[in-house]
Amino acid sequence: MKIAGTWPGIVGDTCGQVCGKALRACNRDIPEDANVLEIGCAEFDALSVARAAWPKMTLTGIDWRGPDTDENGVRRIQGDVMAHGFEPESFDFIYSISAIEHIGLG
Repeated sequence: MKIAGTWPGIVGDTCGQVCGKALRACNRDIPEDANVLEIGCAEFDALSVARAAWPKMTLTGIDWRGPDTDENGVRRIQGDVMAHGFEPESFDFIYSISAIEHIGLG
């Protein structure tokens, strides 16, 4: 499945628009039942949009801002992605949009 064809055209505020544009631009082919990680999930709720666009995927987000939640098929982890210890090859697709500049700011 090409993610570009499934992500909504207009979503949320500026962060939502940037997220959508970036995901459509990468036009990555990923399995419908992929395990997906979003790094920096607290600024814009892309995971809820992803749940609607990608209903069969396992969705996980991590951000230093919390709290931990697991609802509607979306798991959010409060933590440091650099120290979390995800198993190698745990995810089929990892994305981080507008988050790198926040890592290390506390």
